[in-house]
Amino acid sequence: MKSFEEYKEELDEHGRINSITMGCGIYKIYMPQNFQIVITSETDAIKEYKGKTLLYSVQKLEDKWEIIRSADRGGILYIGKADNLRKRITEFIKYGYGERVPHRGGRAIWQLKNNKKLLIEIEPCEKPREKERQFLIEYYEKYNSYPYANWKK
Repeated sequence: MKSFEEYKEELDEHGRINSITMGCGIYKIYMPQNFQIVITSETDAIKEYKGKTLLYSVQKLEDKWEIIRSADRGGILYIGKADNLRKRITEFIKYGYGERVPHRGGRAIWQLKNNKKLLIEIEPCEKPREKERQFLIEYYEKYNSYPYANWKK
């Protein structure tokens, strides 16, 4: 696992992270040990798209965190899928640093203080859509909620 900061440093002159496979799979965003969740109304990421805010209300995020914070969820904050992991993770990282890229999934991540310290685990697999859905269903059944930055299966 690497942090957002580490992946940002890996961007090459073409804006790619070559250490990540181009294959399909899922990725999970984790809190590092001793990470404190502090939700903000601001972000370094894209704040608006076509005149609509991309930010969640702090109250909505705090309400969700309150539901899931006490459960031992292994630190998972988000799970996403990708047909091309390199492209998707690169977009996710760039989006979090304010670049206009087509990535909106998991955007609640960017309303956390110190979000660049979060860790990404990459898991290549066949049928990432099915694997992500299965994981989210199991997570919901266990915790009665989705991970912090996931809202549906």
